[in-house]
Amino acid sequence: MKKTFRFQNITLIITIILLVFGAHYFFLGTPWGRYMSTKMVTKYIENKFSEEYNIVKINYDFKYNTYDYFIYLRDRKDLIFKITSLNKVRQFKSPPFDADEGFADNLFIVFWENEITNNINNFIKSMEYDNFFEAIVAINENPVYNNYKEGITLSQIPTYLDIKNMLKRNSFWIHINIKVDLHELDLEKEIIKLFDIINFIKIEGYEMGQMFFQLTEEGKSKRININHDEMENIENINDLLTIFLGTENKSTH
Repeated sequence: MKKTFRFQNITLIITIILLVFGAHYFFLGTPWGRYMSTKMVTKYIENKFSEEYNIVKINYDFKYNTYDYFIYLRDRKDLIFKITSLNKVRQFKSPPFDADEGFADNLFIVFWENEITNNINNFIKSMEYDNFFEAIVAINENPVYNNYKEGITLSQIPTYLDIKNMLKRNSFWIHINIKVDLHELDLEKEIIKLFDIINFIKIEGYEMGQMFFQLTEEGKSKRININHDEMENIENINDLLTIFLGTENKSTH
């Protein structure tokens, strides 16, 4: 009886150890795999970038058995970018990458998103609107990725305007989030503000494929999409109002 009880205890302990190890592997990978990957990414970072760096976070992707590293250069904590480890299963679709294995990063994309987002939000802040507006920019392509392979400094990164003619329009969008009272929404009043923002975006030369305006209030939301051609044709407040009213009519049918 005692032998049976002891055997059950040993079996339980082994099961718990296997479960703990399995959970660790699922979320963090193996210790030796993590060590080897970190060793290789350190070499990648020190070869590609000529700046001091800090690794903020390491994520393990169980599906592909790879690691993602989140880092920033110098003291630019506002430019945390991702280094993706690649293998023959997991490929980096955008930007184009000329290797089957190794690493790829999105520093330039994060740099451009940060550049544009800050510029639009600084303009919005300067207008002192009575409700909350915030711009979020997303870019999913780096057309000059393979032109910068080693010794990169932040000062070498081209601006968005430098590369915008190489960027596919549908790889760039802007989301404007607006917190309003949807029950007492003065659409014409909000349209004037949005027209100011659109004018600023056009003057700055930002050519995105889509712009989204999301009006939100305590979990409720209303979203208006404006594509590039529609935006180009907006010359006055009435043009913008027509787009908004047309979108509202479509959503009610």
